[in-house]
Amino acid sequence: MLTLAALMLIGTAAMAQDDNKKEKKLDKTEMVKKHTERMATKYKLDEKQAKKLLDLNTKYADKLNMGPGMGQGMGPGRNGVRPERKQMTDEQKKQMQERRQQRQANMEAYKTELKKILNDEQLKQYETDMAQGRNGGQKRNKQNNQ
Repeated sequence: MLTLAALMLIGTAAMAQDDNKKEKKLDKTEMVKKHTERMATKYKLDEKQAKKLLDLNTKYADKLNMGPGMGQGMGPGRNGVRPERKQMTDEQKKQMQERRQQRQANMEAYKTELKKILNDEQLKQYETDMAQGRNGGQKRNKQNNQ
C-alpha cells in the first residue's frame, strides 16, 4: 500500500513537471516580444525605439531564428553523450554553406536596419555584446569559421 502511494506521488510530480514545461514554451510571437523587451531594457531604448525594434525583430524572426528553439544546436543527447554524426555528402555541404551565407546576409541586413534605430552609444554596446558572444553567439560563429 505504501509503495502504491509512493508511485502515485512520483507519477503526479512527473506530470506536474511536464505541465510546467508546456507552460514555459512560448510561441514565436511571444519569443520575439521577450527578446525585444530584453534588448529594450539592456540598451535603455525609449518607447519609439522599442516599437521600431519590435517591428524589426518581427520582420526577421524567421530569418534569424528568433522563435522557440532559437540557438539550439546539436548538444549532448541522452546521458550527456552526443550522437554520432553521419558524414555529409557534397550536396549537403553545399546546402549548408548556402544556408550559412543566407543567415549571414540576413544578419547584415538586420544590423543595417538596427543601426537606424539605436543611437551611437546603444549601438556601440550592442556591437560589444555581439563581439563577446552575447545575444547571438557571434563569437562562437567566428571561431567555428576559422
